[in-house]
Amino acid sequence: SDGGGAAGIAAADDQDIVFVHRGFRSTSLAPRLVAAGYGGSVRNAMHHADSDPCGRHARSIAASRTMYARSAKYYDALYRALGKDYAAEAARVAGIVDARKRSAGRTLLDVGCGTGTHVQHLRERFDCEGLDLDRNLLEIARERNPGITFHQADMTSFNLGKRYDAIVCLFSAIGYLPNVARLEQTLATFVRHLQPGGVIVVESWIHPEDWTDGFVNALYVDEPELKVARMSVSRRDMKTSILNFHYMVASRDGIRTFTEPHRLTLFSDREYRGAFSRAGLFAECAETGLTAGRSLYVAYSHPQ
Repeated sequence: SDGGGAAGIAAADDQDIVFVHRGFRSTSLAPRLVAAGYGGSVRNAMHHADSDPCGRHARSIAASRTMYARSAKYYDALYRALGKDYAAEAARVAGIVDARKRSAGRTLLDVGCGTGTHVQHLRERFDCEGLDLDRNLLEIARERNPGITFHQADMTSFNLGKRYDAIVCLFSAIGYLPNVARLEQTLATFVRHLQPGGVIVVESWIHPEDWTDGFVNALYVDEPELKVARMSVSRRDMKTSILNFHYMVASRDGIRTFTEPHRLTLFSDREYRGAFSRAGLFAECAETGLTAGRSLYVAYSHPQ
């Protein structure tokens, strides 16, 4: 889950909203926004409306499958530049899973897996699979993790026909869900795929009270054969955070510029806890997430 990932629902313009957190050097970004660098992948970008009478949701899902069409090849370089420590994050998640799960198996599903960098480390301790909606990110994940199964599916409604001892959704992929109804639907889908005694780990997007409009952010890649600048200014529309990533890329092929808009929902702690409860889960929240400025929720279907 690089926050990676386009795991789930989406609007083609939601993905980069994870911008700040994946491990980049920010020229002027508050710590909590830097944490928002969000790398998972599409992790879930959905339309705002609670209903979709005109088929907008279906169109947005189709768009999200190629959200990273232009930026996927630079994704890992950006988060290398940021210094995102996937190995340390995976070790923390593995420790949480081992401490909290009561099922006997070692299977793990990474929802919103992005380019598969968390899976690369988690596979050392679990029998891993990954799921994302963006095919461009999944291509990289498969190359990185030969022999691992990766599914292209929407996190709100996937049906893999099996259960897992742990389901993780990291790097704020959950923020791409457009509203509480979709959040509840997604957690219900997780529960259907969870072994009795299993555990769910979800890294939130930024909470509403922690969001600040107008932060100017820039992340740079300076490698011998690749130069990338990604810039954005944070905006908010009610409960939706808006990150329009403006890219300038230089390589031997020339110089190109493009923009990728991302929208993530600013769910409150109360909304997360309520959604876990309605899914039949007990949830605990660690104040410090894997990424600065975010929370880590650990949920299970039985009291510990």
